[in-house]
Order: sequence, then structure tokens, then C-alpha cells
Amino acid sequence: VVDENDRLVGVLTIDDVVSAYGGLRPLTESAEVDTYTASRASELIDHGRHGVVNFLSAMGGKYTSSRAFASRIVTRIGKQLGTGVAASRTAIVPLDGCAITDLPAAVQAIRAKATADEVPDDTAEVLASLYGTSAPDVVALMGEDERLRVRATGDGEPLATVAYAARHEAPVHLVDVLLRRTGIGQMGDPGERVLGLAADIVAAELRWSPARREEELEVARRAVRLPAD
Repeated sequence: VVDENDRLVGVLTIDDVVSAYGGLRPLTESAEVDTYTASRASELIDHGRHGVVNFLSAMGGKYTSSRAFASRIVTRIGKQLGTGVAASRTAIVPLDGCAITDLPAAVQAIRAKATADEVPDDTAEVLASLYGTSAPDVVALMGEDERLRVRATGDGEPLATVAYAARHEAPVHLVDVLLRRTGIGQMGDPGERVLGLAADIVAAELRWSPARREEELEVARRAVRLPAD
């Protein structure tokens, strides 16, 4: 670790690591062995040239280009079937919560709503950044149950985001909520209390049995902890 004058002031060790993750990247067949430097390019392969008619493979790509790649795939399928498809509007239709023409005004409105509901400023900030115009819906959930007002992360994300995810974002497992719908498990183990409350909330929303809740909680515990080796 260096200071503003590039002087060494400390050394990071394994004890400083609070979270780790791994995943799979879809690479094209021509990608190099080194996945870090491999191309993120997408490739749409028509297997008709191999004698397999009406079979396409969508390979490669990355998260930030997936919308455009999906549009290309659907257009190609329509052409292949001879039916055609309507022109894609995904490039101009805002995602949920993102229909904002005046960002500062929208954030101010969210803060005002949060203040009126006695929500801390940092919680209002994180909800505005994560949910956009849908943030007031999450704030409203905080009034339903005191558990949903509990701070689940250091930056102020409340457990209301867990209930919102369970109701509106189609999770199947508790891990889906903690790692893929909220920020609660993305920076390491949030602690047994938060994990237990999150399990209670999702179990109630998805009508899990007590046994299913315990199974999901145990999997979640392992998922948010650092690997042992």
C-alpha cells in the first residue's frame, strides 16, 4: 500500500482479503489459452455449413455487449425461419427504474421520500444508485416490518432489498438474493444475524419449509465465506 507520494506505508496480506469470487466466461473456440487476455468478442455460428440445418451457436461475448448480441441473434433466427421479426427496441427502452430524464432531480426526490420515512441518508443513497426510480418501492417496504429496516451492509443497504428481490426478481435460492440480486453477500460474510434474517424473509416470501430454509442458509453461509484454501 502506498500513500499519495508513492511511499510504501503497508503491505497487504491474505488476512486483509474479505471476499473472493470465481466464475465462467463464455469464450469462442478461437480464444487463446490465457483467458485473461482472450478476446471478449461474440460469434454467431451457423452450423448449416457443417450440414446441420437451422442450428445456430451463440458464443463468446460479455455482459456489456449481451443486449446487442441478443438482438443480433433474434434477428438472425427470424431471417433463418423466413418470418422476420419486428425491429428491436431494446437499445432505446430503459431498464426498470432507469427511465430518468433528470438524474439530480430524481435522486433528490428519492432522498426526500427516504427522509420523510426516517431512512438514513446513506441508505437513501445506495437505494437510489441501485434501484433508480424504483427506490421508493424499496423504501416503502421498510415500513412493513422492522426487520426490513435492518442495515445489512456497511454502506447502508437494508434488508428490504431482500424482500424486494424475493417479490420482484425471481430468485430460486437464498444465494441468488445475496450474490445476484443485492449487494449483501458481495463483499464477504455479512454476519450470522443478517444471514438468518435474510433467510427468514426469503423463506416467508417463497413459502419455504423450515427444512428448506435451513438448507438454503447453510449453502449461503458457505457461499459468502472465503475459501479455506
